[in-house]
Amino acid sequence: MLSNYEARFMSPMPAVAKSNMPFSRSCFYNVKILLTLPTSIYVLKRYILYGYIYVTMEIVLDSNVIYAGLYSNKGASYQILKEVRDEKINPVLTVSLYEEYSDILSRPPLSNVIEENEIEGFLDFFCKKAYLQDIFFLWRPFLKDPKDDMVLEAAVASQSEIIITHNIRDFEGLEKFGIEAMLPGCYLKRKGAG
Repeated sequence: MLSNYEARFMSPMPAVAKSNMPFSRSCFYNVKILLTLPTSIYVLKRYILYGYIYVTMEIVLDSNVIYAGLYSNKGASYQILKEVRDEKINPVLTVSLYEEYSDILSRPPLSNVIEENEIEGFLDFFCKKAYLQDIFFLWRPFLKDPKDDMVLEAAVASQSEIIITHNIRDFEGLEKFGIEAMLPGCYLKRKGAG
């Protein structure tokens, strides 16, 4: 059973009438709230908007999703990037992931279609939208590919529940951390149903 404090912040948010919105849409404040429970402490990242608290979930994007989304404007990977743009997804970024993204996006055939300055512009945009996570503990080697271990470490450190990737088989064993690897299309379907 939830305490009054927990129920207040975890219950569904009431609908907000437009006439009751005194601030512009850009009036967001990123805060961390500590909820002390008998067995553990949870750090929840939330947005406060117009006096209500909306929960946002950090999600780690594998580099193949970003590559596919930039290469083609059709498909679920492109929709994921649109969700990042519209702040419906809060991506997690680490220094090692940034380096991986930078390396992957400079490879052909994408580098034949998009110029280097456009890739740098996208990475700057992505950095502004992402939650920068410090890594204090390495889980290597846990997965087959060390580059996938970087994605796992970002998810564990940020307490993300989802990794969006096109290589589901490379992320076997994530259940141990309470993390699920999902295809971009599956994530969008689940989000649409929820």
